[in-house]
Amino acid sequence: MSISRRSMLVACAGAAALGGAYLLRKRRAGQVDRWNPGQRRMFSERVMSWREATSFVPIPQLEPTGDVSPVALRLEEVIDDPQNKLDQAKRNALTSTLAAQLVARTHTSPDAYLALIDADRAHRWLSPGDDEMYWLPITYLLENYFDDATPIEQIDLRSAFERCWSRFIGEPKSERNPFPASRFARMGVSDRGMRIAIDIARSPSLWTNLDENDQGYAYWMGTVATRRGRIFRRPIHPLVEQVNKNGGAIHAEVMVLIEVESGGLTNWSTHWIWDDEVGAWACEDMQYRGIQSYYLSF
Repeated sequence: MSISRRSMLVACAGAAALGGAYLLRKRRAGQVDRWNPGQRRMFSERVMSWREATSFVPIPQLEPTGDVSPVALRLEEVIDDPQNKLDQAKRNALTSTLAAQLVARTHTSPDAYLALIDADRAHRWLSPGDDEMYWLPITYLLENYFDDATPIEQIDLRSAFERCWSRFIGEPKSERNPFPASRFARMGVSDRGMRIAIDIARSPSLWTNLDENDQGYAYWMGTVATRRGRIFRRPIHPLVEQVNKNGGAIHAEVMVLIEVESGGLTNWSTHWIWDDEVGAWACEDMQYRGIQSYYLSF
């Protein structure tokens, strides 16, 4: 895929993140049906194909800063690294990082995820100078569900993260919570339930390395709605900095099929880059694909 094509797709993803809050506001007021019947049918068929193609196993509710090897070992099985860019230390770091993310999302309380944040060396909280596409979905939730119109410059992001997780993960769907039960419960296994593809990112614009004409693209990416999670944190050394400084960075495109507590399926889709300066993986983007809207934050 050309850089211009990638840039266009990333721009569209950014616009979707900004427009999502508007659509959620309109839908809450009963003024818009997000998907037409044809779209809903296609999305439902894709989700059904995921359920039929792989087995799902419970994600153990472990402490994410402890031993997460039961999950990491399953992830290790599906790493596709045709250019041998990962040594064993980077492989172990990747699977442990992803496993910690998955088990943290099995917890109703935000405490487990906050402990993971406290141990994280590769990310920082958003700053007021960061792009509006990161801030708008957060400020929308604060204003509309917590009656909190604090200016961006004064928002305590750790407190906001904790409040949002406690409400939107910890409580059932209601007027206070527009999301169905979003806690991670089970994960797909084998190469039809997980995908980890390694390459070198040489452009700041990330997109899938799947060939659009390949069956794998249709399975993982096609005919399904994509939504970005609420991004509270960004890499300390983002990809654009690494491209400008080093010409690129090792990139892991990760997809894991997840069954959430409410029973729905989603494709948890993330992009990670290796940060040599801190010796850790950093998340450049986190999205989910499916038919339902779930609460996802990073």
